[in-house]
Amino acid sequence: MDVVPVHYLAIWGFTNMAAAALLLAMIRAAPIDTRTRYFLVAMTCAGHTINLVTGSAVGGLIANLGDVGGFKLHATLCGTAVRLYKYLLSDYWEQFLEATRDWVERTLRCLPWERRDTDHEQHMVRLQALYTMHVISDECCELFNGALRPLTHVVASGRSPDSERPRVVRRIVAFIVKGLFVVDEKPVVTRMFTFRDGIDHALTMHLLGVPANCFNTGNVASRQKTQKRLDDVLRFFNHPDAGQLLRRTCLALQISGGVTALVSHQDAGHGSERASSGGGGMPGPPPFEERPLLCWLVDGAAEQLATDRRQHMWQRMHFDGDLGIVGAVTMVLGAEMETVLRFRRYSQKPFALCRLCKRW
Repeated sequence: MDVVPVHYLAIWGFTNMAAAALLLAMIRAAPIDTRTRYFLVAMTCAGHTINLVTGSAVGGLIANLGDVGGFKLHATLCGTAVRLYKYLLSDYWEQFLEATRDWVERTLRCLPWERRDTDHEQHMVRLQALYTMHVISDECCELFNGALRPLTHVVASGRSPDSERPRVVRRIVAFIVKGLFVVDEKPVVTRMFTFRDGIDHALTMHLLGVPANCFNTGNVASRQKTQKRLDDVLRFFNHPDAGQLLRRTCLALQISGGVTALVSHQDAGHGSERASSGGGGMPGPPPFEERPLLCWLVDGAAEQLATDRRQHMWQRMHFDGDLGIVGAVTMVLGAEMETVLRFRRYSQKPFALCRLCKRW
């Protein structure tokens, strides 16, 4: 009787695939015995596959294609995120908090209900539909229902702007400090903070004008290395293409973020908020029920989700009048195409062998 061992190896990168080839060659060169036939099935992890798309959208081919102005600012995006979220916000939390409180107290405009701007309210709803609630949350729409710049809040009917102002100041400071100065520290498939979470927060901060007004150490003397980090972060946000880069990167990461939720086996009913659609009618992963993830991948669920999200964003890009359409369309289409091309492998062998099961 022959023994047929089948070794399943999950691959996280090209190096591991090369190691799998060496392992198979070694077993064939020195067989276990004459009655044993050894088979090696090397399968690339779907989480690693979509992470490659994320890397391309942030600082690779997709980002380079979307840089229609030739600024090359995307080359500094990863470094800026690490400097800000890993170092500066932890080293100068108290100083940034004080600067934020001082800025909001000085500049916030509280207006009576009679000066309500319905056009701006509609604009905020449309921005939320495009960038999802991860960028423009319901609380953001409520707090800045008068304008984003300068910070403007319209109080409820029958309320006094002067009496409501201290409470609104506290809410806005808490929104910025507790909502934007932190990122997801329990990512699904990565080993550091969730990058999309950081990009979403950075875009919100840019829309509000937070970096130029809140990233201030005050009278605290900064070390040379720390001061250089702060200067680099401020230089990034002050760049004329910073807003466009954050906008189009945020849109591209909506595609990779949706597929990340899919391959992490999280659906809108049982996963985190980031695994869901994010509001605005954004398509989310399918309900898994009892069907294995591999069956969804074999049937092209990742490619379909990327296509659905691309169509959703294309229909709403005109909601943001400041968005550079050419660069945004290029990046979103590039993210979709790379996702489709990379996930086609899951419709082939050995993954397609799951179709041999009568149940699936």
